[in-house]
Amino acid sequence: MVTSRRRLPPLNALRAFDAVARRGSLALAADELCVTHGAVSRQIAKLEAFFGSRLFDRQGQQMALTAQAAAYAERLRFLFDQMEQASLDNFGRAPPEQILRIAVLPTFAARILVPRLTRLRDRLPEVALDIDTFHTPPDPHAASFDVVIRWGHGDRRDVARRELFREELVPVCSPAFARRWRIERPDDLAHVPLLSVLHRPGDWEAWLRAANAPSVDPHHGVRIESSVLVYQGAVDGLGVALAATAYVHADIRDGSLIPIFDRRLLTGRSCYAISTLQKAKSPLVAGFMAWLAEETAGIGPD
Repeated sequence: MVTSRRRLPPLNALRAFDAVARRGSLALAADELCVTHGAVSRQIAKLEAFFGSRLFDRQGQQMALTAQAAAYAERLRFLFDQMEQASLDNFGRAPPEQILRIAVLPTFAARILVPRLTRLRDRLPEVALDIDTFHTPPDPHAASFDVVIRWGHGDRRDVARRELFREELVPVCSPAFARRWRIERPDDLAHVPLLSVLHRPGDWEAWLRAANAPSVDPHHGVRIESSVLVYQGAVDGLGVALAATAYVHADIRDGSLIPIFDRRLLTGRSCYAISTLQKAKSPLVAGFMAWLAEETAGIGPD
């Protein structure tokens, strides 16, 4: 049987394009491929000539994918993942290392993800992680990330998402602080230092309203930019923090922090692991998201 010749783009040029799309720069792609910056640039030019279309908008040292090239990069990434898996399935050889790129909230990284990474290494020993933190959530469709971990309401339909836990706020402090201040009722917080996060000024106000404690000024106390530092301040006896239960689950379990009231406030948000529909088909991404869901089961509200 005679088959027609495949009309494929130059494969080395495709590898260079994939690397630049994932890394976001020619220099980083060159490091990954162990070639020169100029070699990568020539391969990109060759691919643009093959397609007769511009693939990147160049702004100084930055390389931004055009809309058409971004869609192509998604498909190409999936196909390369499938090629790797086919090699493993048929010849029993895995690539020495696969890179998983994660964008994550700083507090999630510090208090949930990083403490569990040794278990991830046991589960997926071939995976290398690139972890980037953010305050403004990146678009899950950004080519440089495989998984984005962020708060949301689960209303997006253009992504694959895994709910990890709901957001529940509870006042916590150290046992020594609780003994010293003798806090018995929510109104007693009027005379206690409250620890709050600068970019979440409404949390204490919402909790105090739900606890029927209108006499307490929600803005008195210490305001800190980072949730990580707010929780550490509570552990060190600086004041009472209004914490997401999932983030202080380990501290409550080991006795470093205690909830001082039964009153807990559900915000209506949940923490999600999000990927594009295409990337979620990758065994690497699917395996990581399944592992993360297992690790976070039970640390949020019941």
